[in-house]
Amino acid sequence: MYRNILCLALGLIIGIRLTDFFEYFQLTETQFGSTAITEIDDEATPQLPTEEELAQWLHNETRVLCMVLTMPKNHQTRVRKVKRTWGKRCNKLIFISSQQDQELGAIDVGVPEERNNLYPKMRKALEFVYKNYVEEYDWFLKADDDTFVIMENLRLLLYPYDPEAALYFGHRFRTTFPQGYMSGGAGYVISRDALRRLNLFAFNNTRFCPLNNMSEDRQIGFCLQNVGVVAGDSRDEEGRDRFLPMSLKNMLPTFPTDNWLHKLTFYEPVNETGSSSGISFHYVKNHEFEMYEFLLYRLRVFGTPLSQRTLPPRLEDKQLQNQMNYWSQENSTNPYACHSVGSLSSCKMLSTQYIMILVMVRNILFLVLGIIIGVRLTDFVGYLKLWRDNDIKASEKAALLKYPVATEEHLAIWLRREVRILCLVLTMPSSHSTKAARVNRTWGARCNKLIFMSTKTDPHLNILKINISESRNNLYAKVRTGMGYVHKHHLNEYDWFLKADDDTYVVMENLRLFLYPYDPESSVYFGCRFKSSYSQGYMSGGGGYVLSRDALRRLNLFALNSTTTCKLNGDSEDVQIGHCLQDVGVVAGDTRDFQGHHRFLPVSPWTLIPFIPYGSWMDSYFFHQPNPHSCCSSSLINFHPARVCAFDLWEFFVHRLSVFGHPMGAVELPPRLNFREMHAQLRYWSQVVSDSHG
Repeated sequence: MYRNILCLALGLIIGIRLTDFFEYFQLTETQFGSTAITEIDDEATPQLPTEEELAQWLHNETRVLCMVLTMPKNHQTRVRKVKRTWGKRCNKLIFISSQQDQELGAIDVGVPEERNNLYPKMRKALEFVYKNYVEEYDWFLKADDDTFVIMENLRLLLYPYDPEAALYFGHRFRTTFPQGYMSGGAGYVISRDALRRLNLFAFNNTRFCPLNNMSEDRQIGFCLQNVGVVAGDSRDEEGRDRFLPMSLKNMLPTFPTDNWLHKLTFYEPVNETGSSSGISFHYVKNHEFEMYEFLLYRLRVFGTPLSQRTLPPRLEDKQLQNQMNYWSQENSTNPYACHSVGSLSSCKMLSTQYIMILVMVRNILFLVLGIIIGVRLTDFVGYLKLWRDNDIKASEKAALLKYPVATEEHLAIWLRREVRILCLVLTMPSSHSTKAARVNRTWGARCNKLIFMSTKTDPHLNILKINISESRNNLYAKVRTGMGYVHKHHLNEYDWFLKADDDTYVVMENLRLFLYPYDPESSVYFGCRFKSSYSQGYMSGGGGYVLSRDALRRLNLFALNSTTTCKLNGDSEDVQIGHCLQDVGVVAGDTRDFQGHHRFLPVSPWTLIPFIPYGSWMDSYFFHQPNPHSCCSSSLINFHPARVCAFDLWEFFVHRLSVFGHPMGAVELPPRLNFREMHAQLRYWSQVVSDSHG
């Protein structure tokens, strides 16, 4: 025991001294990788490359040519979507078709369009690329025109491997030959040497690479194995697949066990699918390309971890050879695909030597722990000095005191306690196990409190039972009851009160960031503002709206108890709530961002991206004229309606998947408005006139 304490104390001393040392030490040489060196001006301060700079450099260091299988009837639909989205990040993009189109970059390989001809078509494509581009690029990606590829993550995976190694990657399937093959739908990427071997030794030998009617991906895999090309493992550190051969909707949140995929995959699938460094998804519909593009490259979630990633080390020749030898000898680990169980080997008892090693490892861990605590303790002392010596606002002091290194992620965690939101979600018994369960598992878990309004209780959900029949005409009465309950039991426990439907998805981090500047004791509410016969309009119920504490108080004390101010008149729930709030002096705030993009979306984003369609019904409803050039804010808060299968899709894109090198500059908390500023803002909003001419 005393050795552990000694190691911990020693680590503390080393950690504190290391911090002092690093304050005077500066790095003089920065390397991107094995061949990239940053030139630094003698007078400039040397800096480590950012993740964004690494990704930009990697674009030319790991050169990828993309071959996309298509057909003439898809040239004006899928092909244009691919070219406008992920295809523009390839070093070169070629569409493999039976009709040439110079504008799109489609070539005619002279093979008739037929499913049985996919393999000959792919052979012709590989021959064309080898003849014209083998020395210009390092890796060669094959994908379908309904595949979406995150090129930055693909380059990050490929970087450690030498393109002159006989290697290829993808989603590995098992089959009758030992190595298996890579799914064609998910896409596969072959090295320069693999492409060379295919053309020099395989395609010219019918024994190695016969022409038949088997599927394209299986036949290419058979040819590659016969000329010594190794099938690599593209899974992440947790065993999750980066190449997905099915639609994301069918693979989230867990690996499907009720279809063909779980029997065909080479490796035993893990329960949770969707790698945070995912590379490709298959069966992407036309309207989904822009949606994925928006979620990956534009949407910004406040508090998303921004830890800088670095490039993995390049493998040396011996390391690469050992890795390839290991992969070439792998057997399928999928228990669903096996029909026999191997014998279990007996366990050996730990020897004295093993025990000594374990003790040594434990001492080293305590030493490292001490160093970490020492470094963090020094940072904490520094922030305490900053807190004491400078004029910092009380809220910022609290954030620094709670989180000594106030990163954006830490601020978002702190903001969850600073901006407390109760979420009130409309649902019905038939949706308890579907929509309500998805809300409860995804965005609802980030509310400070989540209450469902329904007419029946459910042991799996926190439900406020309302004794009223389920009918669209009763939605207003249902929301009135819910607002009354929340006012009576939770008014002083929370700052803001969000009403949403069970088919709405909310990015709670962005909602808190938006609400932070405003005082919850001011009479204001926010949402997607619609026009109506009342001067300030109302907030769309489908898009969701959020009331301040004072707005909820006024609604219950002065409006809902008055038959003249807030009466049942048969209008929809959101219209009547908006009327009630206006009559008791609650101001409708503006939630658009500085570019005029809407943060609250009352309709599905599938119909809005890349831009809001001109002439739709929304033109006559929006209080503010929408931005005609693009649809949605990068600080989007919610969208509606969300299909049941879409909740896990949003969750994956918004909170798990990251793109290597994508610019994610830190967002700071906006300043809190003082009493005079808040009053001036409310007065301005109350006088705004609709600028929408629909």
